[in-house]
Amino acid sequence: FTARKLEDFNSVKSTDILVLGSSLGFRNYDPDFLSKNGFSSFSLGTSSQKPNMTYVMAKKYLKKINPKLVIVDVNPYLMLTPDSFETTDLIINSQKSLHDFDLFWTAPSMMALNAIIIKYTGFAEKDRLEKIKDSVSDKKDNYLGNGFVGSEEIYNEAQKIPKIKIKNYHPIKSQTESFQNLIELLKKEKIPYLLVLSPLNEKYFKRNLIGADHFRNISKIYFSKYGNYIDSNNLEKYNTSDFMDFSHLNNNGAEKLTRSLLPFLKKYQK
Repeated sequence: FTARKLEDFNSVKSTDILVLGSSLGFRNYDPDFLSKNGFSSFSLGTSSQKPNMTYVMAKKYLKKINPKLVIVDVNPYLMLTPDSFETTDLIINSQKSLHDFDLFWTAPSMMALNAIIIKYTGFAEKDRLEKIKDSVSDKKDNYLGNGFVGSEEIYNEAQKIPKIKIKNYHPIKSQTESFQNLIELLKKEKIPYLLVLSPLNEKYFKRNLIGADHFRNISKIYFSKYGNYIDSNNLEKYNTSDFMDFSHLNNNGAEKLTRSLLPFLKKYQK
């Protein structure tokens, strides 16, 4: 739903809460619960959005809406892996902008260069205009509006799942620098932020090469030094029935997470 959410965002004048990050950012924070508790919200999360992309997104959109609070869904795994298709997704599914070239230079590749060429020769526009009508995916996900996506699916342990394989726990330098630049930008614009580690599917991590506690500890090391860090796993207990798959929350889980964050959010309510 990248094209749909970016097109929707063009009509947004202001919002209380802006969510940035990966697909966890557009699935795990319940917009209806936020609305019922007096918060407008929008998610600019995109698939596997890494700090290099998040920083460009923030530069492009922050001043447009001047949110009261920014939630950055943080994920240590994304600090350790280079871009593959992710910048291409943003380039090809958005309207033309100079920030397309920021995205390209933050992770240059032949795939991203091809995306630039296809976009600026006009071949991708028809496909983008079709995508902005999307509201239901082939996985039965539903676009909930305001950049959020929901699902009623429940995690199936028998389902084939990806394995987390980490050989080197040193974050990629470009991702660390981009994350630092993001924090500096938020401070410069005087926009409060929360860095949130989403709930972990314990059953998934028990089957993986890295334990949940280890993953949480890595996250704390990477992100807590920037302040306003929240490990949501300390706020609530999550069951497999709260997840749609190995890592993303379903609608019930998203409401549970958002409810647990409410005390922190109310500090920024005016």
